[in-house]
Amino acid sequence: MATKATEVKGASFLQSLIARLGDMQFTDKDGPQTEQEDDATMVGVMSDENKRLWVVMTRISADGKKRAVALKAKVAHEAADAIAAGKGLDFNAVMGSHQDEIDAINRLSVEHDTINTVMWESIRVQYPVVATKPEIGVYKGWQIGWRNKTEDEMPAAPGSLFGSGIGISLPKSLARQLGLI
Repeated sequence: MATKATEVKGASFLQSLIARLGDMQFTDKDGPQTEQEDDATMVGVMSDENKRLWVVMTRISADGKKRAVALKAKVAHEAADAIAAGKGLDFNAVMGSHQDEIDAINRLSVEHDTINTVMWESIRVQYPVVATKPEIGVYKGWQIGWRNKTEDEMPAAPGSLFGSGIGISLPKSLARQLGLI
């Protein structure tokens, strides 16, 4: 089930989120599938409210990844067609023709980040012991735990929209990643 940026026509982000959370059905299969780390200290189970946030967030992420990858392919195809036809490439025109999709992907990214922040802060309130821990995780069975990071572990590079490897907000960055400039 794809999650739209706004599922309730004319509703604010918060109204739409509340509507999505209201009658959401989910199972453990919708939850995290990461096995507990050997060095993780478990503190409890995620609340039903946070489970719902997790599910909405992962659905938004999946929709955003799918849309970002499709847009990247479409723009690359259009650029390749223009080059093959010997036409000049007006990158601003190509990107402008996809502005609605770019805006939708950016909205999904903001929704994802907002829900992510609310969920993790809620977990910190639910389990204050994790509030100051270096790494908090949610594991299979909705288990919440924490662990110390090792020196080998580095955080993921920022700026990747839904892990797709493209940054939609700046057309030049997309063009560079597509090898167009």
